[in-house]
Amino acid sequence: QDIMVCQALGVMGSYFEGIGEIDSMIVCYEKALDSAMRIRHPEHVARISTFYAGYFIRMGRLGLGHELLHEAMERCREYGGRSLEMRYICTAMDFYAELGCWDIVAGLLDRTHVLRRLHSDDRYLKYFDTDLFSRRADEIEARFEMARGDVEGAEAIFERIEKAHLKSFHPADQVKLYHYWASGMVDNGLPQRAVDICRKGIEYSRRYSFDDWEARLLLLEARAEYSRGNIRASESILLQFDGVAESLSESLQEERIFRDGLMGRVELASGNIEEAFACLISALDGLVLYVTSTEASAHSYLLFEKFENLKDLFHDLVAYSPSLGYGVAVSYTHL
Repeated sequence: QDIMVCQALGVMGSYFEGIGEIDSMIVCYEKALDSAMRIRHPEHVARISTFYAGYFIRMGRLGLGHELLHEAMERCREYGGRSLEMRYICTAMDFYAELGCWDIVAGLLDRTHVLRRLHSDDRYLKYFDTDLFSRRADEIEARFEMARGDVEGAEAIFERIEKAHLKSFHPADQVKLYHYWASGMVDNGLPQRAVDICRKGIEYSRRYSFDDWEARLLLLEARAEYSRGNIRASESILLQFDGVAESLSESLQEERIFRDGLMGRVELASGNIEEAFACLISALDGLVLYVTSTEASAHSYLLFEKFENLKDLFHDLVAYSPSLGYGVAVSYTHL
């Protein structure tokens, strides 16, 4: 009975968050957590802690989210969750990968390898190996390999997961896979390969109406085309991004900042200095909103480092207008 109560309250809490009834969400989560702690149930204690972590991360409280994700993993282990812990390790790895904390990701990946080895006969692990949690760990390992420059090793993992997704029909996971795959290719200086992967992902996104992922993949394709020197193609794709993102007013906050920065580069390459400055100012305005929506912590500072590439645009614009460029640099430093 307690397990059924935990399951139902977790679902209700998630529903209440979705409709903005946060007080009701908290009541559901607290009751579920109390019940799960009372019976020392590894899955539901970790599950509710992870739900809480996701809520606080979305609210910009990254430090608290970090603590709750850590608690979810530790409670699951303490209460005898065995290989079930993989589910919560994967959630934590996603969080740290987004912050660029690859050393932490490497340590957590080692834990997944140990869990697979120690609990190879575990019914949970056998289930995961035919479902998505094991693939999630593999996908993050591929992203880790990309981050340290092992493109060949990462591609081998991505290709294996791609085949598994196609067989089991998980289009949402397939689209995310293409996004991370293409992102790694762009970051490792292989823009043509990135374009090919983006186009596969965009086709999937349109087929299944994943508008947010289509927008992200379009932005990656624009980055790749810019890296190839195809300025006009990059601009055209950015305009496609604008068309898709227009209907997604509540999301893509980071992507819109990157879009303005990249469009600034495109305008600068085309000799349109005033338009490039306008894009830079728009990116800064978006960055102000983004920064002020997160609490001051080491984690939010790491998140802020994603936008370090805007400095390059600042420096290039200084050559055309030292006074404006200096003013923008001061504003960035203030942030």
